[in-house]
Amino acid sequence: MTRILLRAPLAIIVVWCGVGVGLAQVTTGLPPFGSFGGGPFDTVNLANLNVHLQIPIINKPGRGLPFYYSLAYDSAIWYPAGSQGSQTWTYINPTWGWSRLSDGSTGYIGYSATTTNGTCSVDHQFYSYTTYVYGPYTDAAGTNHGMFAQTVYSTDQNCKASVPTATYVSSDGSGYTLNVTNTVIFAVYTASGTKIIPTEYASTRPSGEVTDTNGNSITVSTTNGVTTYQDTLGDTALTVSGPSNTSSPVYLCYPGGSGNGTCYSGGPTNTVHATLNYAEKTVQTAFG
Repeated sequence: MTRILLRAPLAIIVVWCGVGVGLAQVTTGLPPFGSFGGGPFDTVNLANLNVHLQIPIINKPGRGLPFYYSLAYDSAIWYPAGSQGSQTWTYINPTWGWSRLSDGSTGYIGYSATTTNGTCSVDHQFYSYTTYVYGPYTDAAGTNHGMFAQTVYSTDQNCKASVPTATYVSSDGSGYTLNVTNTVIFAVYTASGTKIIPTEYASTRPSGEVTDTNGNSITVSTTNGVTTYQDTLGDTALTVSGPSNTSSPVYLCYPGGSGNGTCYSGGPTNTVHATLNYAEKTVQTAFG
């Protein structure tokens, strides 16, 4: 059994861009064509001094797609927002720099839906339309690719036309493309054609999938608080269970010949696992 005590260090990143230039959110992860230093465990983005590290939990071969799962951390969790001279520190990561536990294979995507009601000035009929926004996409390594796609479903085409499909090609050189069809069905495609259905950020849909061009798939699903990853052979490669709080740890379990534990009640036996323990920390946020 491997025990990992994760304490999230806090780093303050200040980027001076010159008078009249706005300060943007710091890029996390491993952006394409970046310049990096550090090592052997951490990777430092030399452009913004973000420190990125990954803790490998499991790597195993598969049919077409290998299965790997790592815990990622980025130190850049604050950035100055607002107009020049009156910025405020804004928090950009709800998990204090750590990747979410369900994103170790598929990454995640932002999601929002806004509904507007009114009376159409053209036909004087009541109408309603919902705007769906997907993005940004953050990959499994924690790299934010700044991709957004917007679709619209409307009940009255005279006042607001429906937009059922949308496509966004990432401009960061990663080769990712975000496609949304039928208003709310989305997928991210890599340059090689691999299809990724990431988990939704701030959503209740507990599933994801990675499928290559030959139809080999890695899937992730959550039932009763247990997230299960299946590799391309259909075998359970990893389970993640636990309430993620200070009173109870999280167990990341995978099959092992020497293992003799059980991940959760009713779960598979003969497993080995890494344990994530949580602790409360007081953070000073009055940066001046």
